[in-house]
Amino acid sequence: KDSRIAIIGCGTFGLSAGKFLKLRGYTDVHMYDRKEPPVPDASSVDINRIIRPDYADPFYAKLALEAQEAWRTTYRDHYKQAGLLVTCAENAESEYQRSSESNMDQLDLNICKINAKSIDHLSNLMGLSPAALAPLNGYLNFSSGWAHASDAIEQAYSECKALGVQFSFGDDGTVIGLSEKDGTVKLSFKSGCTVDVDFVVLATGAWTSGLINTGSKLRAAGQAVGIIELTPEEAAKYAKMPVILDLGSGFYCFPPHPQNNYLKTAWHSLGYQHLAVHDHMKHKLNLPEIAEKVLRDGLDHYFQGEFANREWKHTRICWYTDTHNGNFIIDYYPNSDKIFLATAGNGHAFKFLPIIGDYIVQAIEGTLDPELAQRFRY
Repeated sequence: KDSRIAIIGCGTFGLSAGKFLKLRGYTDVHMYDRKEPPVPDASSVDINRIIRPDYADPFYAKLALEAQEAWRTTYRDHYKQAGLLVTCAENAESEYQRSSESNMDQLDLNICKINAKSIDHLSNLMGLSPAALAPLNGYLNFSSGWAHASDAIEQAYSECKALGVQFSFGDDGTVIGLSEKDGTVKLSFKSGCTVDVDFVVLATGAWTSGLINTGSKLRAAGQAVGIIELTPEEAAKYAKMPVILDLGSGFYCFPPHPQNNYLKTAWHSLGYQHLAVHDHMKHKLNLPEIAEKVLRDGLDHYFQGEFANREWKHTRICWYTDTHNGNFIIDYYPNSDKIFLATAGNGHAFKFLPIIGDYIVQAIEGTLDPELAQRFRY
């Protein structure tokens, strides 16, 4: 338990791993990143992230339920149980939506299905127009919600510091290379210094392939995010709305944020890998044109034209790290007992912040349940 352990990356996987390594009795844990958490361009850093057990895969549905209990307790200051509206156009088929709905029924969660009898009731509950709900299949899960992502990351960072995790940032925290030799791993930093450690956890997300050869295992993809600002009156009007997840178009959005009246929209898609530079004014802060259309169409439908042409307050490209099957990678790097990967969030890892570190440590120690080890294998 006195091995020199380095964790590269202070996002969801890294901070959770640091916390649970210390809780398990490891004494020498040092974390590195370019900037102090919340790291501004990390995918885990934003005003909100969805907290949901609504998965088509029963494995992740059950794992998310475990995490959700921690959001209601340990991370309760950052969690809002606003509900989640899972939808698909009435004339479109969504196997994911049907399977997710079935899983919620089997887990005996409190959901209300969209149908002709429930539309007026749901409209009243959510503050959305019946016209927005009428052409949809889907359901409202009352037990899902969202979390203030940046604030939760700050809490995880504070927990790690309180437990004695050491941190380095800036050039002394920016790892540019690593190599194994004589039973140790040498880390090379942007500052020019090197550090020898006994064990490395790479929680480096979209930057992982810049440090080790991952072949075709990982794919970094940019996802479009757009935020509009509502007036206090508009925010009050939609204060009861749930998170909306449209599985037909990939559009999703959050209720107005209580701190600033920001309404965040995003598009879950295959993402962008080759970004071209566009004229700033013509292309609305460089949101790709197709992505902007999806966001505008989503706003137009769910808010019945009220915000369709509202100027963007902020936009960004959020970098996901994807695998071909949507599973995380929590496993040893091939042919190494010194380099361990905790990465590939696939756009859905943040909700597991309170618990994923426990499973990372189990995988490191070789005690992880075989079903989970199979899921998270490299």
